[in-house]
Amino acid sequence: MASTAVAIGFVLILLTWIVYLGAIPREQVPARPVLHVVVMVFGVVAVLAGLGGGGISLGVFPIAFGIVAIGLASLFFFLLTIARLPDSEIRVAVGDPMLAFTAFDSSGTAIDTADWRGQRVLLKFFRGKW
Repeated sequence: MASTAVAIGFVLILLTWIVYLGAIPREQVPARPVLHVVVMVFGVVAVLAGLGGGGISLGVFPIAFGIVAIGLASLFFFLLTIARLPDSEIRVAVGDPMLAFTAFDSSGTAIDTADWRGQRVLLKFFRGKW
């Protein structure tokens, strides 16, 4: 029974990670991931109950999966505390007028966005040199 609790907790934690990371490319990450946190907490409770109920008699694999699950959950909670999303809406959208600024290209020539007024522009930023 203890091994089953560890397995259920591991699966809950892993599925929460998969769902959350899968939402990132689709730009559908919730501002307040309450459901993710609740499922993750249930997973942690199941793992801890399984590890506490079986002790050393569990075997190597359930203990290893339990440790990995607790580590993944800890990382998830840590990342949620440091990666705050803005509380307000993004103020720039596709099709909005570009804010005026001056930048320098790779050869050091100044480029002013006022020169592009009325044109469609795609800006590509990269770091480093080719």
